[in-house]
Amino acid sequence: MVKWLQHAKKADFRALSVKYGIDPLLARIIRNRDYEEDALIESFIKASLSDCHDPSLLADASLACSLLKEAIDAGQKIRVVGDYDVDGVCSTTILVKGLEACGARVDYDVPNRVTDGYGMNERIVDDAIRDGVDLIITCDNGISAADAASKAKEAGLKLIITDHHGVPFLMEDGKKIQLLPQADAVVDPARDDCPYPFKRLCGAGVALKIIKLYFDKYMGGFDSYRDNNAENDYNAKNAEYAKNANNADCDNNDNYDSGSQIRDLVKDLRIFASLATVADVVSLTDENRIIVKYGMEKIKESKNLGLLALIEACDLKFNKINSFTYGFVLGPTINAAGRLESAKIAIDLFLSKDPEEARVLAKKMRELNEKRKSVTDEEANLAYELIERDNMLKDKVLVVYLPECPEYVAGIVASRIKDRYYRPSILLTRSEAMIKGSARSIEGYNLFEELTKVKELLDKFGGHPMAAGLSLKEENLDKLRQRLNENENMTEEILTEKKWIDAVVSPSYFTVDRIKEFELLEPYGTDNDAPIFGAMKLKVDDVRYLGAKQNTLKLSLSDNFGSNYSAIKFRLTEDDKVPVKGDVINMIYTPSINEFNNRVSVQCIIEDITSIN
Repeated sequence: MVKWLQHAKKADFRALSVKYGIDPLLARIIRNRDYEEDALIESFIKASLSDCHDPSLLADASLACSLLKEAIDAGQKIRVVGDYDVDGVCSTTILVKGLEACGARVDYDVPNRVTDGYGMNERIVDDAIRDGVDLIITCDNGISAADAASKAKEAGLKLIITDHHGVPFLMEDGKKIQLLPQADAVVDPARDDCPYPFKRLCGAGVALKIIKLYFDKYMGGFDSYRDNNAENDYNAKNAEYAKNANNADCDNNDNYDSGSQIRDLVKDLRIFASLATVADVVSLTDENRIIVKYGMEKIKESKNLGLLALIEACDLKFNKINSFTYGFVLGPTINAAGRLESAKIAIDLFLSKDPEEARVLAKKMRELNEKRKSVTDEEANLAYELIERDNMLKDKVLVVYLPECPEYVAGIVASRIKDRYYRPSILLTRSEAMIKGSARSIEGYNLFEELTKVKELLDKFGGHPMAAGLSLKEENLDKLRQRLNENENMTEEILTEKKWIDAVVSPSYFTVDRIKEFELLEPYGTDNDAPIFGAMKLKVDDVRYLGAKQNTLKLSLSDNFGSNYSAIKFRLTEDDKVPVKGDVINMIYTPSINEFNNRVSVQCIIEDITSIN
């Protein structure tokens, strides 16, 4: 059951409409997103890079840059250690390309999902020692890799950890004591002692901050150019930096000057950060929204051969790239490499200097993703059958064990279980030595903290409030399920899925031009949902099913004033209640623009329906 709630936040919406030159309903939605002060509203509307926070405020960030500078100046070998998901791939790409541009001797390594599991481990450290690496810098991982970090330091390596996940902690006398790994610098906004004003960057966001700070301190500035079509002036430091830049993604002609190379590299690093921010499902508020908005606007100007090849392989058009295509097309395709084979395929794609190589790698990633989608559907159906057969819904925290489930779809299946039953969900599968899996949560249940409370049952875990990865011995499975459910204190209110309605508005209010104006609210994502409206007492005039699987519902609707509407609901499930012709319904919806046979019209995307017959 989904509970409908309507925002009731007050403001003079007409005055805001006049002040900012926007539709009054648009002003109401911005207020519904908790933007109240003029400065915040202006920042939301403009979404300017100048509103991003100073990276030097990140604890240890300046120290990390000093360590990198020493290593680069000494010609030492630097290794970036990333992770196998989209955030890890993009973080690694940002650090490798950014450090290369500064003249670093840099390469990378990422764990294998099956043989290594999540994060930096002792195998990765051993390989670094064997390869003569002087400094390791992690991205999107490392904050919980205490043993591997200690081994690196004992071997005499310099170690910089950059991460965004929750810091492991213990409780002493009712106080939470964070446990930082042994490293020369630990850059993680989740540190309690970190003064950075925004705590919800993804791993690529943190990596971008490090590179920006390095350029600002030592390379003459990350943003020393004006981002427009005017001539840009660069100082001597910028010119020196451009010589070091990896120019393989740039046009090979005499007119392509060093300033253009700088501009394109910086632009591409921000595009990768924007992609990771959406794919990692972090909050699209504050500077995350700015990063994503900038990246989506600039992706059509990318010079990265791998990214361009991936967009082509996924049959995407630049003017159709939005938060949906980031999160449900590009993101899963990048993830598929690390899930089915190795994330190195994706990283090599984005570091590629050869257009033909990039096309081959992009095509392979598309094929891997198609295979992943098929396996995901099969395993999700098996999970639903097991949950209902074994009466697991008596538990408020679902711990599901599918021994034969491929590990690479565990996170997606956990997410599907969570969406279907609206409960914190953990999907576990058998690996070589123990069982491993992924967890997904709902609002009001902090996964990372709850797993920390039972950490003695776990071999390894890491994550944040809404998502985590874990491994444990099979003998601890039942204990884990029991303890998590004994510890939980979720109320029925927390366990009830909620849809927040911005306003009750007839679909007749929306025109194509008005919907285009509402694009100001984008990009949509976590904590910045697409606006949802309620429409009441609509008559169902026709019902149709579309698609190869007949799982898309198309409704023709009308109201008491004689207006007619087209509405569509995607991805129908067995649990959806479908109206029949003649029913009178209430619905919550998002207005959209439908383009078909050169005809442009308004169409309602249905979020939920209730019948009032």
